[in-house]
Amino acid sequence: MLYSQIAKIILPIIIIALIGFIFGKLKKTELKSMADFIIYIASPALAITQLSMQHMTIPEIFSISMSAALIILGLGAIAWLLFKITKTAVPNGIYLPIMFMNSGYIGYPLVLFAFGGEGLSKAIIFNMTNAILVFSVGIYIISQGKDRWQFLKVPFIYAAVLGILLSLTGLKLPPFIYAPLYLLGATTIPLAIFMLGSSLAKTKINSLKLPLLASVLRIGLGFCLGLLAVFLLRLQGVTANMVILLSSLASGLMPIAISEEYDRDSDLIASTIALSTLISVATIILILKWLTI
Repeated sequence: MLYSQIAKIILPIIIIALIGFIFGKLKKTELKSMADFIIYIASPALAITQLSMQHMTIPEIFSISMSAALIILGLGAIAWLLFKITKTAVPNGIYLPIMFMNSGYIGYPLVLFAFGGEGLSKAIIFNMTNAILVFSVGIYIISQGKDRWQFLKVPFIYAAVLGILLSLTGLKLPPFIYAPLYLLGATTIPLAIFMLGSSLAKTKINSLKLPLLASVLRIGLGFCLGLLAVFLLRLQGVTANMVILLSSLASGLMPIAISEEYDRDSDLIASTIALSTLISVATIILILKWLTI
């Protein structure tokens, strides 16, 4: 049962990415336009529609957001220190697939399967924190700090704030506004997966050493920091299990959109996302078994 459920979650990612790969080989794909659509239109719409439909409290938002921030920023700091100590010269882009996990497309169905609706509502808060940091810290890293206020130009931040306010106040968007936003937001994840496949079609992989190291750090170190976050914040029950599971997932998809937007390190990021996703098929099974014993 466990294996079939995980296969149902991972297999669509592989199929959509494969379609994108084949399309990228056969047709000239404008990845920059795709990235613009995801960053400036689809992902903000997704943030508003997902968050506005949740019923959350401020303490709940704070504790889960703190756990996500601790894991993501901790990964970046440890990876930076590791590369410094070993005197390994790496491009800035490698930090993105190490720090940011696929807490949405893979995370949501996994948490729903393992921990039910209660777990899913908490996973949404975790994922939104992940996404906010992608579009702030992630952009700062990939742009090499040249425009530290660039994230303020990204509408996702404001969409997330609006979604949280709607959730806390209980206000609802009018149907004629919610419906088109929902449709736009629903394109975010499949389009990002398709873009990953198209990007891989153009990727020149000279070595798998760095993508493999990044994948191990993302999954292995992410798991360790998830345990640390649970301990430090005294998380319990479903919340604790959700944090541990999401912290150890494969690299997220948004870094590929950001790398295409800024035209930096796309090959390396795409390779790491693909490799970590394949590795995570095995690690997800082990972690779920451990959490549900």
